[in-house]
Amino acid sequence: MPQLIFSGVKQEEVKDVSTQLVDALAKIADAPRDYFTLEVNDSDFVFDGEIVKINPVIQVLWFDRGQAVKDEMVSVIDQALRSKGYPNIEIIFEALGKESYYENAVHY
Repeated sequence: MPQLIFSGVKQEEVKDVSTQLVDALAKIADAPRDYFTLEVNDSDFVFDGEIVKINPVIQVLWFDRGQAVKDEMVSVIDQALRSKGYPNIEIIFEALGKESYYENAVHY
């Protein structure tokens, strides 16, 4: 935890930025690198009966670490995707309650 879920982004582009991205996010969040998970959704998006491209949407599931940490993480994620040519990027944080997150049947 945190888990970043990428939609509207090519898998190869996430792979290209993954090491530097996780390095920076781990430092900001004060969390070990292996706590981070990057997932790429290979989904089709439909509008008016047509398959369309969307702006990248990154959903971040995490244990809330405060607004300042969130703002720094957003900046790093945004810069990583802009380096791949994406001009419009949406980032959505979803804070998880530790009592709702289980690992091996034990919640945090």
